[in-house]
Amino acid sequence: LPKFGRRNVAALQHRWADVDAVNQELIKASSPFQKFVGGMGSGWLRAGRGRSKDALAEWETAARVPAIAPANRAAARNPQAALLLRLGNAAAATAQLEQGLPDETNRDQEFEALQLLPIAQAVAGRHAESDKTLARLETRVAIVPSDREKRRVHWARGQIALNRGDAAVAVTELSAAVRMLPPHGGVLGPPTTIPALLYDAANAFVKAGKDAEAAPLLERLQS
Repeated sequence: LPKFGRRNVAALQHRWADVDAVNQELIKASSPFQKFVGGMGSGWLRAGRGRSKDALAEWETAARVPAIAPANRAAARNPQAALLLRLGNAAAATAQLEQGLPDETNRDQEFEALQLLPIAQAVAGRHAESDKTLARLETRVAIVPSDREKRRVHWARGQIALNRGDAAVAVTELSAAVRMLPPHGGVLGPPTTIPALLYDAANAFVKAGKDAEAAPLLERLQS
């Protein structure tokens, strides 16, 4: 659609006001899918500007657009959960993920949800449920040939360890996840999670008192 092309060109040129204008056009469209895409884009733009509350509201509105496909609803839940986790609201993140999982089962979004959910559950003190969800993730990724999904197990274990104050285990697990990254950055396909993993791994090294090991990860993040 022309609107999507206009928005993409504006984003490449860092014309964020124009990006926002197209998002608002999409939100006002009659098509449920265009409403959804506009809402998601508006949420990402606000998240990038540090307006977390507004981003969450946009994504929630997108998830509730009538007649959108389950896969679209699922795509609106995981970003909310990830942001809520970074804001320290594990209970709300858990609720988002549990609400979204029925729509995500056997879809690409399921892997991200099963990565985030045990982290949120552990932070919320629901350790038995966290262990069960992590085991479910391990079972699901075992049948997938791609390291893109397999590294989520190490990533989740590392984040759980970091949240309980075990920086040594966090470094081990997150380093294992980083070693499973492609050597030349992302590939064609779903949006990449590489920057978030590099940031989390660097954060673990810093908390373990290993600034020298964190530096190359942060440099790689900026390259």
